[in-house]
Amino acid sequence: MEASAHVPSPMPDSPEMNKDETQNEEKWETGPNLKPPGWLRCKISILGYALRHHFIQIAIMSLALVLIVDLVLRWDELRPPMHIQISMQIITGIIQDVFHVLVYSPMFFQNGTIASLESPSTWVDWWVYVQSLLGGGTLLVAIFVWYGEIREDWENALPKRMSVFFLREGRPVIICRYVWLAGEGDLRAWGQQVASQAAKVAYLRFYPNIKAEVPSFAVWIDKKICRHYVVCFELTEDNPDLKKFRGMCRYQNMATGKNDVRSVSLPDLQKEVLASVFPFKWPENPIETQNQTT
Repeated sequence: MEASAHVPSPMPDSPEMNKDETQNEEKWETGPNLKPPGWLRCKISILGYALRHHFIQIAIMSLALVLIVDLVLRWDELRPPMHIQISMQIITGIIQDVFHVLVYSPMFFQNGTIASLESPSTWVDWWVYVQSLLGGGTLLVAIFVWYGEIREDWENALPKRMSVFFLREGRPVIICRYVWLAGEGDLRAWGQQVASQAAKVAYLRFYPNIKAEVPSFAVWIDKKICRHYVVCFELTEDNPDLKKFRGMCRYQNMATGKNDVRSVSLPDLQKEVLASVFPFKWPENPIETQNQTT
């Protein structure tokens, strides 16, 4: 498998290449690590998305709810018994009685609930009560389904970022973090293109066992929530253009606000970048492994 990016690559031993490598090592910076948003921030963002894109549906539902409440208060048959004085003492007593029945009365679960004086005497009355419960349950299920659809639309509408890791024998050769991504279907092709440009090579040969992690949420540098994807490629040994990066890794972090790509030594990379950033386990002795390969 090959990925082509028609980018002219300098000669491995040219003075320009050595000069660029020296400058890269001097100016190298790891860049920030994006943090996941909090639970409340995600809910507020979903609410804002719902108000922007489902305002008409929400307005209609709110109006219908107001009309139902008004009808309940005006229709005597549906008016709740407001004349009963409800105090905290009565509420506390009811809660204590219910707790006592649930905990100290096994017959509550074995033989059914204790019948009250207002239990239905006919199947018609029983069915009226059941319909009330079914109606309330149906409403709750519909609300949760609607929330799930809104959340899915919100996730799909979020801006997307991708981190690409190209490995060889368990060691990173090319790392491009937080690169802009058009859509989830472009993970493979766009990852190859970005890595080819970062390494300044025309072709990258890799094995078909591409690994992609479950996307997560992160807060971008503009304080907005984005969706973050992580993809790992395993390079084959048939990549002669990458021999000039022995013991090095081409590193890029778009969260710095720059497009710079730096050549970083593997020990410095492992030391400076948090271990949680890498979706793989480092070899115990990367330098020795690299020398054996060379």
